[in-house]
Amino acid sequence: MDNLILRHEAIENFYQIQHKASLMKWLYWLFHKPQTLLPLSPILKYLQTHQRIPLGRQMVPLKQIVGSAQRAADYDRQFRPFKEGARDRWVDIYLLNQTSGWQPIELIQVGNLYFVVDGHHRVSVARQNGLSFIEATVEAYPLPLTFAVDAPLAAVKKQLRAYTSPQSQPTCQPTPCCSA
Repeated sequence: MDNLILRHEAIENFYQIQHKASLMKWLYWLFHKPQTLLPLSPILKYLQTHQRIPLGRQMVPLKQIVGSAQRAADYDRQFRPFKEGARDRWVDIYLLNQTSGWQPIELIQVGNLYFVVDGHHRVSVARQNGLSFIEATVEAYPLPLTFAVDAPLAAVKKQLRAYTSPQSQPTCQPTPCCSA
C-alpha cells in the first residue's frame, strides 16, 4: 500500500514540475532568457585541441549542472521535463530515490559548468527533492574559466572563443643572449 501511495505522489510531482516547465517556458521567452539546457556539442567545437581528463567520482553542486550532451531540448534550465514521455522513467527514479538510492550520474565539466551524459532524470528528481549535491562520475576539460550558471549559449561560446583564439594564447618570445 505504501508503494502505491508513493507512486501516486511521484506522478503528482511529475505533473506539477512539468506544468511549471510549460509556464516557465513562456516566461523565459518573454524575458529573453534561455529556455532549455545548454547543449554540449556547440561548446565542444571550441575544445577540440583540449584533452578531456577523468576526475572520478565526486559530489557536484546541482546548480552548476546546466546542460546536456544529448537531450538539452527535453528539459528546462531547472531540469523540469517538457515531455509527457519522461513520466514513467521519472516516477521510477523518484521511487528509487525514496527507497534504495541510485547510481552516480555521468557528467562532463567545462570550466565550472557541468553537462549530463547519463542521469537526466536523476538530476531532475534530485532538484525536485531539494537536494544541493549529487554524486557523479566526472570527466573534465580543465579550463581556467568561470561562466555564469544562467548564461545563454551565445555568452558561453563568446567566452570560449576569446579563450581559445590564437591571440589569447601566450607566446614565447626569444630573449637576447648576453655575451661578455
